Amino acid sequence: MQGRNMVEEVLRLSAERGYTVFYRNGEESNVLSDIVIAHPTSIAMIRTWPYVLIMDMTYKTNKYNMPLLECVGMTPTGKNFIVATAFMCNEQATAYRWVLQQIKHLYFTSAMLNGQGFGPLKCCILGWRQRNVLRVNIQY
Repeated sequence: MQGRNMVEEVLRLSAERGYTVFYRNGEESNVLSDIVIAHPTSIAMIRTWPYVLIMDMTYKTNKYNMPLLECVGMTPTGKNFIVATAFMCNEQATAYRWVLQQIKHLYFTSAMLNGQGFGPLKCCILGWRQRNVLRVNIQY
């Protein structure tokens, strides 16, 4: 890792391999609090089939006790594909909103954001934790 810590190495390797990465540090520290990672093929697929997004989370099952959110899309033939993976600092609504904003950037090209794209997401399936915490109307 040539003197880099684990987070720096993940960011370096992600950029080297063409992944899209969004991250933010804690408000009171310079410690990574949330990160969203998506492969370029996943981005192309969700832009091709943007109609269903399934999100679910594991709870503190990793070394850092950070919730892991998986976002999965679906093709017209019923095949699933990973859209993005996110580690979150907590399960508060603000963390979910931040992650959803980053996923929104994966969905839309600049033309779509300017009103030239497809209509709203047809179906968003949330795990029970997300439904209980978020309780917001997701609009794109």
